[in-house]
Amino acid sequence: RRLPTSWLPGKKLISSIHMQRFQSTMWTMIGKAGAGSKSAVNKLLARYNGPILGFLKQKGLSDEDAEDVAQEVFLQVSAKEFLARADRSKGKFRTLLLRVTRNVLNSEYRKRYSQKRGGEKKRIPMEHLQDVAVSPEDQDQFDRLWAENLIRLGLEKLRADSSRLRVAYHDVLVKRFFEGKSQREIAESMGIKDHDVENYIRNGKERLGRHIAKLGEEYCSSEDEWEEERGLLQRFSP
Repeated sequence: RRLPTSWLPGKKLISSIHMQRFQSTMWTMIGKAGAGSKSAVNKLLARYNGPILGFLKQKGLSDEDAEDVAQEVFLQVSAKEFLARADRSKGKFRTLLLRVTRNVLNSEYRKRYSQKRGGEKKRIPMEHLQDVAVSPEDQDQFDRLWAENLIRLGLEKLRADSSRLRVAYHDVLVKRFFEGKSQREIAESMGIKDHDVENYIRNGKERLGRHIAKLGEEYCSSEDEWEEERGLLQRFSP
């Protein structure tokens, strides 16, 4: 089930979070992966696995076929020479991943998959990726999946907060937004007061928003990039 974008706090909260430093955590990880760090490669691919699989399934692939194609995408991307040549000045790494995914989905690769993994796979030359067509529809689908992925990761952090603080932020948000329960129903089911539910929702969404903003910052290396990323999150907010 897709995570509803209503999990994302309103535009005012996101806009109020100003990042003072941009360490570009993701590009640091890409650099380590390109230098041969297997740990960095694994962490890098884990960050992008959800959006890639979601994109492939939206294109009509079965779960099994989506896993096969995603595996081929990540085999292409995890090559040391590929990662070593990834250049942040040429755009976001996720856009590069989308081009790789589109390339793997072209007719040549689809024929290979129809033969059930037969034959040797050729790696994609980096210089050819700029010619891979990515339609506005593809970009829009992937951007939405990306925003939902950041929300999902933020939600995992909120769950950890709730456990550590012993406050039901996470459970209340699940009941309200996933299960569609009213504040009164939540209060009755959890044995708490209505105003407690209201406070948990407000404070939980604020915490979630800050986690999402921090996660988004990890993929940015400048204020301009963060403004663009923030705009993407706002675009898919309710």
